[in-house]
Amino acid sequence: MEPLKQEKGLLYLFLIVLLSGLAYLNSLEGTFHFDDRSMIVNNAGIRSLTDLGQVVSSQPARPVLMFTFALNYYFGGLEVFGYHLVNLLLHVAVSLLVYRLAALLLWEGQATSLAMGGSPPVPPLPLLAALLFALHPVHTESVSYISSRSAVLCTFFFLSSLLLFSRALRPAPGRSHLRPYLLLVGSLGAFGLSLGAKEEAATLPLVLLLSLRFFVCPGLPLRRLLRQHGGLLLPFFGMSLLYLSWRVLWLGALEGVESPVHSYTTAPPWLYALTELKVIVFYYLRRLLLPVGLNIDPDIPFQASLWEPATLLAGGVLFALLAVARNLSGRERFLAFAILWFLIALLPTSSLVPLTDAAAEHRLYLPGVGFALFSAWALVRLARWTGERLSPAGTRWAPAALCVGVLLAYALGTVERNAIYRDEVTLWEDASQKSPFKARPHNNLAAAYLGRGRIDEAIREVQRALKSEPDFVPGHVNLGLAYTRQGLFAQAVLEYQRALRIDPRYAMAHNGLGELYLYNLGRLDEALAYLKEAARLSPTSARVLNNLGMAYGRKGRFDEALAVLSRVRKLAPGYAEARINLGSAYAEKGLYDEAIAEFQQALQLDPANFRAEHNLLRAIHDKRRQNSSARRPGQTLKQGALFPNP
Repeated sequence: MEPLKQEKGLLYLFLIVLLSGLAYLNSLEGTFHFDDRSMIVNNAGIRSLTDLGQVVSSQPARPVLMFTFALNYYFGGLEVFGYHLVNLLLHVAVSLLVYRLAALLLWEGQATSLAMGGSPPVPPLPLLAALLFALHPVHTESVSYISSRSAVLCTFFFLSSLLLFSRALRPAPGRSHLRPYLLLVGSLGAFGLSLGAKEEAATLPLVLLLSLRFFVCPGLPLRRLLRQHGGLLLPFFGMSLLYLSWRVLWLGALEGVESPVHSYTTAPPWLYALTELKVIVFYYLRRLLLPVGLNIDPDIPFQASLWEPATLLAGGVLFALLAVARNLSGRERFLAFAILWFLIALLPTSSLVPLTDAAAEHRLYLPGVGFALFSAWALVRLARWTGERLSPAGTRWAPAALCVGVLLAYALGTVERNAIYRDEVTLWEDASQKSPFKARPHNNLAAAYLGRGRIDEAIREVQRALKSEPDFVPGHVNLGLAYTRQGLFAQAVLEYQRALRIDPRYAMAHNGLGELYLYNLGRLDEALAYLKEAARLSPTSARVLNNLGMAYGRKGRFDEALAVLSRVRKLAPGYAEARINLGSAYAEKGLYDEAIAEFQQALQLDPANFRAEHNLLRAIHDKRRQNSSARRPGQTLKQGALFPNP
């Protein structure tokens, strides 16, 4: 591809970086949300960069994603700003690659007038495509919701692979004859990294085939195309097939990390596919064309019949898009490529492989590249058409104003949507208002209220969740926790027991009962039984293990308490309460140096923690008495005194 004019090209790149950075600046103020707890905050697998096996095993389907989280943790721990900053930088990088891709496709498609702007003055299509992508509000979920980094990473490496592949096929007189092979190896490597970020990348070989068909060998019959270039595509199709086979045979599923255990069933493939026809047309395309009503947790039930009008209409729209793409493949290859990109990129999440949720806006990030190319083409055409029909006097800049107006509306929508991600209360208040009959948003809002001590509001939201879905286990657990906070222990026990009747393997229901018996009712044997089961079901939960360690401590079983609490220290080194409990177990064993170190660490983490300060002073005092032989080691205190009973 011949470059656009150098000085303008640098200006365009600067504009993309500046405007996308400004639009997402307030996303840096956000917090951790939803799956971020399991993927990052409570994930011991990302705690050490030196143990790559542990990093990968924490989420084997997406090792590249987990490695970036491990890098974040290495440089900034759980400081959320760094995670948001990386997401933003990746999004800016993807937007720059969209610019490069659009310029490449236009040049190879011989549509240079669209690439350069022209008269009447209209922003160049590559710049417009990149900005439409960078500023579109639908992408806020992928950028502002940290766990959705998978979509951004996947798209970054996906585009990198495509661009490297395209460069490998272009003649480069005077360059080394090894250059095409090195570029192809780089393209294949980028494809592998894309697969390691998210499974949507498996569609890249189809996109490479399209790029060959439309831009490298336009008009060449498919058979001849495959004979000439099939060898180039074979490694990509082979890697995709190996990846999908590994996902099925090793992990037992194709779906990725959707929601945690909040819904318990997925639809059968036929029902999921029919539902997705409607989702693509009536939810995804609608949000792309008019990005209002965005929602982190849309309420779309798996309900569809082949012959219902909505399904037939949706199928008709998608068939029409395919027909338009086929019809335009000869004369408007750029537009046909954009349409097919959008549809192909949706295949992994909107076909026959059922996922937990029917729709999620972060699934539009990779397909959104195709939509950005399409909408930029349409907007430039519309602006040109409008400009040619307006009187030159005073209206010369009207087409450019049209484009700027659309971009400004997108940017304002993105800023407004980012503000919703500021904290968990604002996010789930928004979702519960937009999905009033879905249990999960109300339950997550209840959890956010509980975190702020707004107990009555939490109970109200949980009751709304359980009205929508009476067997929603997390709702019963949160209701049990709310009743515990209110001192209604009998009602709390009933809610936890209801949760366990519905799902006996739900770890947090066992943990909730264990906490209640341990901290509120003083029934240590029952607490220990429930907490041991919770730890068996959730062996990496720092909260569960800390409770179990506390139970052992109160029972006077200090060796077992030390073993469990040492695991918590490794899993969550910033967990101050667990550090206090570990220090208490050391002190009960007469190991005062170790105890003092743990209490001091706890005070560094939480300087206002009275229990840490109190236990530290007692440990220092008893160490002095031990050194003066006033008491024997292990007999410094009444057994269990540092593990106070309720």
